[in-house]
Amino acid sequence: MNLKKTVFALTLTLLILSCGNSEGNSASNDESSQSEQVTSKDVNFNSPCELVSSKEIKSICNVESKYEIVQADKLYTYPTCTFKWEDKKVSQVTSIGGNEVKYDMPSEVLIVMVSNSTEKMFEQATVVYKDGIDVSVGEKAIWGNKMSQLTFLAKDYMFHVHLKISNDDSDNKLKAIKVAELLIGKI
Repeated sequence: MNLKKTVFALTLTLLILSCGNSEGNSASNDESSQSEQVTSKDVNFNSPCELVSSKEIKSICNVESKYEIVQADKLYTYPTCTFKWEDKKVSQVTSIGGNEVKYDMPSEVLIVMVSNSTEKMFEQATVVYKDGIDVSVGEKAIWGNKMSQLTFLAKDYMFHVHLKISNDDSDNKLKAIKVAELLIGKI
């Protein structure tokens, strides 16, 4: 037997021995059941994608079933979860060569999560809101139409919920608040 086959056989044997013990599997299954029963307040989250699903976004944003939501879990400066779909409800007008051009953009929800956040961090993060208005969500919250974004502080987490699903700012704000309430209920 050559070296590759020997290594493969040893690896396979170790895998079978570690997974094949029915008593071990039973204990493992009991542990996973118990971990599912642990409340979210006992857990640290690594991504907002662990807290909200595309099904929940579809429900909150009233996305028709014919549209597929593309969800992505990304790590930029902070963990970020994005949801996008092409329903042609968001448009933008740009001036090109003196002519106004209207084009469709995907509807989107982008959630950034910052753990171990303080009120001071919230104040620093929201200084960019030029048109910010206070909102009653979590411990502190602010909404800005220009950025189409809600930033809120709750239970040592700060979230930025950028939501652009229509050209109606009040609709975007109401849906962002619903997303925030969902997140708060899960942390």
